[in-house]
Amino acid sequence: MTATPTHQRAHEHQKSADLARELDRERAARGYAESVHREVMQALEAVTLQLRRVQRRAVDDAAQLGFHRRLTEMMRAGENPETIMTSVVHEVGDHLGVARCLIGLSEESAMGAALHQWTAADVATIPEDIELPQSLTALAMERAGDDRGLWIEDIRNDPRVDPAAAEETVRTLDCVSFGAVPVWAGTELLGWLALHSVEPHRWTAAECGLVSAVSTDLSASLLQHLHAELKARTEQTLRDVDALKRSVVTTLSHELRTPLTNIRGYLEVCAEDTYGEISDAQRSVLDLVSRNCRRLEVLVGNFVSMNTASPTERQSADPLASPTEPDLVPLAIAAEDVARSLAAHAECHGVDVALELESCNPTVSGSALDIERLMGNLLDNAVKFSPAGSMVTMRLTCDQQWARLDVIDRGPGIAPRDQRHVFRPFFRGTRAVQGEFPGSGLGLPVAKTIVEKHNGSIDLESRPGQGTRVTVTLPLARCA
Repeated sequence: MTATPTHQRAHEHQKSADLARELDRERAARGYAESVHREVMQALEAVTLQLRRVQRRAVDDAAQLGFHRRLTEMMRAGENPETIMTSVVHEVGDHLGVARCLIGLSEESAMGAALHQWTAADVATIPEDIELPQSLTALAMERAGDDRGLWIEDIRNDPRVDPAAAEETVRTLDCVSFGAVPVWAGTELLGWLALHSVEPHRWTAAECGLVSAVSTDLSASLLQHLHAELKARTEQTLRDVDALKRSVVTTLSHELRTPLTNIRGYLEVCAEDTYGEISDAQRSVLDLVSRNCRRLEVLVGNFVSMNTASPTERQSADPLASPTEPDLVPLAIAAEDVARSLAAHAECHGVDVALELESCNPTVSGSALDIERLMGNLLDNAVKFSPAGSMVTMRLTCDQQWARLDVIDRGPGIAPRDQRHVFRPFFRGTRAVQGEFPGSGLGLPVAKTIVEKHNGSIDLESRPGQGTRVTVTLPLARCA
């Protein structure tokens, strides 16, 4: 069946309409694709720009980090605070390209008032006695507790700064942009690390962070030098005091020993009836004076032993001191000599002294006079604190390597709260004070000093009401 012209025209019209719709869809799709393409390109361009910014920031951060490390090493190697601060203002100012970099220390700081500054070419330095407007100083102090400090892009347009103060600051410093970070030494504000710019400057986070980090390192470096200086001054003061102490000890020893020697000499002459026969009552008085003279001699000897650092110094301060070269000291003989010398003292107190010596003959290497002084101090203490009718025991034993000396009394003992202090110079326990026992509080401290000088040890055991035991252990030189 053949199509009519009408049907043919209708068919062609339908095909044209379908083609037009297809073209519309294609144009719509192309428009959408172009729109997406534009958005993608815009996004890509934004990402590229952001990447470039990040890259530039990374490069800046790397440069700042490298600079900071180098400057930190420079500060650590600085010989003194002045050199360090001069290096910091020069390096920071040159690195950041500012007009002026300075470190100002306040007069109240531990280092005193000072101004270290660096300026770019054609920028004038500022005088050390310059005074900034009070309102600007107050604004800076408000930011002192913030490590980031105070940053002003343009002081003429900063609402925080009074216009009159801004005008005065610009006229005084010839700059309009400022940055200042506090410099601390512990909890003390030493001063400020400041930057000045002639032109308005928007301070970046990298710049602010760098200056803050430099300020922190500078604070640590200055604090370290302050501590070192304080330590050096303290050590020098201690050396001066020690030298003065030795001088006083030497003078005191001489001034006391000379009259004591004369007194003892005249007492011995009198006791031998050189000036005529003396009565028993007079002899008793002479014995009392002799005992007190001996107490003074022991006190002077103990004082010299506690306050001289070396055998050479003891020899110069104490003419009776042992020589510098060590002796071989037989402890049994020393114990017998000490017990014999204190026999009258013990008899006066109504106390018996018992010597218990083993068959071994322990010998130590050291100072014979110090060993006798050690034994004398311990035995004198034991006798002094023992009640009449009691006994004090001095026991000497030894093994293959060590000699042991025990001095035991049956006195009132030492209160537990006092026992940890008995080796402290001039300490006197509660019972010593309450019982009115004479003494200087040097006996046990001197004994401890002598024992430690001979590489030994000393221990004390005491029970109130039961007495006290002092044990000394010394290394043997030989054991026969």
